[in-house]
Amino acid sequence: MVTGRSNGDENFWKIIIRLGLRKSRMGRRKLEIKRIESKSNRQMSFCKRSKGLMKKAKEISILCDVDVAVVLISNRGKLHEFSSTNSLYVSRYGALFPCLPTIPTLVV
Repeated sequence: MVTGRSNGDENFWKIIIRLGLRKSRMGRRKLEIKRIESKSNRQMSFCKRSKGLMKKAKEISILCDVDVAVVLISNRGKLHEFSSTNSLYVSRYGALFPCLPTIPTLVV
């Protein structure tokens, strides 16, 4: 197997792959952003993506020392929220969304 790299030759790895000396790697596919038609797949995707969004919100609040609030309302009407401080959502941004119920915040 060839492990060295050619300096400046952009086609080097393409040639190596064509010769069969190294298998091509599969990258991530670009996902088309559109509504998921299957109800069960849509619910599963919402669950996974909302967990990922909450995790990212927590990480950015810790790493960058910023106040973060995330509010998600599912199509079933269930409320999912994250707030990096106690009163962030209620005191600062609660007035912007008067239709939302007052919710207890999670202290991290």
